[in-house]
Amino acid sequence: MGKFSYNDSGKFEVHTVADVLATGMSVDEIKDSAPITESLIYFIGEVKRAFKGCELRGSANESQYSIWHVYMPDDEYTMGWIDVEWDNDNEKVVYVVQSRLITNNKFNNYSSEYRYKNTTVPTVAIKNAKKYLRRFTHSEVVHATISDCSSAVRRSANDTLTVFSDTWRKLFGVDWNESIGTKCTPIVTEMYRLLDSGYEFIDKNTKENVRQLRVETEAFRQGERDRELPMYCVRVYERLGKQAFDVCPIENTKLYARNQNFEWAMYYDDLPEGVLGKLSTLSICEDGAYVPQVGYRHSEAVFYVTQ
Repeated sequence: MGKFSYNDSGKFEVHTVADVLATGMSVDEIKDSAPITESLIYFIGEVKRAFKGCELRGSANESQYSIWHVYMPDDEYTMGWIDVEWDNDNEKVVYVVQSRLITNNKFNNYSSEYRYKNTTVPTVAIKNAKKYLRRFTHSEVVHATISDCSSAVRRSANDTLTVFSDTWRKLFGVDWNESIGTKCTPIVTEMYRLLDSGYEFIDKNTKENVRQLRVETEAFRQGERDRELPMYCVRVYERLGKQAFDVCPIENTKLYARNQNFEWAMYYDDLPEGVLGKLSTLSICEDGAYVPQVGYRHSEAVFYVTQ
C-alpha cells in the first residue's frame, strides 16, 4: 500500500490518506478480528487529544492489524503511524512511533527501523508522537509525487517516439535514429514538397505514409519538448470554508534534488495564468492521467499543470 520517498536522511515510506481509508479499519471494526489492548486504546486516545481533528485507521501487517495510521482527513498523506507491541524477551509493552522525521541511527538509513522510535514508557511515547507526527508541507507533497509526474511525461514522450519510429519504418524500411534522420532530412523535405504540391505518388501507400510521417514527427518533437516544460504542482483543498490552492513552480520535473526545498504559495483566487483552466481539464481525468501541454493528475487533490 505504501510507496517510498526521500529526504535529507534517506528513504522513508509514505501512505496516502485515500489508501488508508480504502483498506484500513477503525478500532471498532477490528475488535472482533484482532486483539485491542488497553495500552493501544490509551495510545490512540492520547494521540487524538494531541492532534485535534486527526483520525486513525489500522492497517494489515503480516496478517495482523497492528499499525495505526495517523492522518488529517483532508490531507494527501498520513502523518505517520503508531503501534503497540509486546516484547516477549523483556515482558513489557513497547510503544512505537513511525515518521519520516525520525532518524534512529542504530539502523541503516535505508532500513524501515531507521524511522522508528520505540519506548516502554507511555509518557515518552506521547512525547515522541507529538514531536515526530507532522502533516506534510506542500514541498514534501512535491517530493512524494514528482517522480510519478516525471514518469508519466516520459511514458507519453516514449509513446510518441514509438509511433513515429513505426511510421518511419513503413516509409524507409529501416529503424530511425538521430543520425539516419539527419542524413535523410533533404529527401524528407523534398517528399513533403511533393505532397503539398498535389503530386500523385505511384504507390498510394507512400502518400499516406509521408503525410503520417509529418504528423508523427511533430508529435514526437513536441513530446521531447514536453519533457522540459516547467510546471506547477498544485494541491487543491478546503480552508476556512473556501477552496484553497498550494502552488509550487517547478522548473523541470526531470531535474530536482532529493534535499531540494521547493518554494510554494497559497492562493484562494488569482491563480497564475492558465492554471485554473488546466485544473478543470485534469479534474475529469483518472488518477495517473497525463495530458500533453496540460498536465498530470496525481490524485483528486494533487495536480501538475504546465506553466
